[in-house]
Amino acid sequence: MHDLIDLSIAAHGGFERWDRICQISATFVLDGLGLMQRGQEAFALMPARATVNTGVQKTILERFLA
Repeated sequence: MHDLIDLSIAAHGGFERWDRICQISATFVLDGLGLMQRGQEAFALMPARATVNTGVQKTILERFLA
C-alpha cells in the first residue's frame, strides 16, 4: 500500500511541489436527491467556491447558500 501512495505522490510532483502550495480552490454546484429530501432544493444548482488553506485547518465557503 505504501508503494502505491509513494507512486501517487511522485506522479503529482512529489512532496516538494505540495509544500509550495498555500491554497487549493474549487468551484462546485450543489445538486441531488439529498437537497430535495431536506427541502433545500432552492439551493440546488447555485455555484459555490471552496478555498482550502493547506498550511492550517481552514476552509472558506463563498456564496454557499447565499
